[in-house]
Amino acid sequence: MNYAEIKRCDVANGPGVRVSLFVSGCTHHCKECFNKETWDFGFGKPFTQDTIDEILKLLINNGKGLEINTSSFKYGTGTWLPRRSILSRYLNLGGEILTFGSDAHDPFYYQYHFNDAVEFARSIGFRYYCKFHQRKPEFCKLP
Repeated sequence: MNYAEIKRCDVANGPGVRVSLFVSGCTHHCKECFNKETWDFGFGKPFTQDTIDEILKLLINNGKGLEINTSSFKYGTGTWLPRRSILSRYLNLGGEILTFGSDAHDPFYYQYHFNDAVEFARSIGFRYYCKFHQRKPEFCKLP
């Protein structure tokens, strides 16, 4: 996989401030596209472990965290998002801010597989998760 660009301080692509990764390759070929060069799957730079580390360091240095999202279990893939390797690397680089999400969109899926997610986080080495109050992380011991 290749990527076109990493926006290190992006305020244009959603609410708040974030790090955004723009990957290469698009088959839609929209007439009004302003990034036609990115249609080519070979455009840009290779996505490597160094790229992952760069993104994780940007998150850590800017006080941003990762979310373990359990929505994949709703769709039957059973894959942790993000994968163990990403979460482990984040923790090893000094990342601490961890949240849980389920993309519920239905009360049945609210906190879906959260107990499993807690065990997954603990197995990686996390001891805390975060809740946010007025955009500031509050660290809570994993149950």
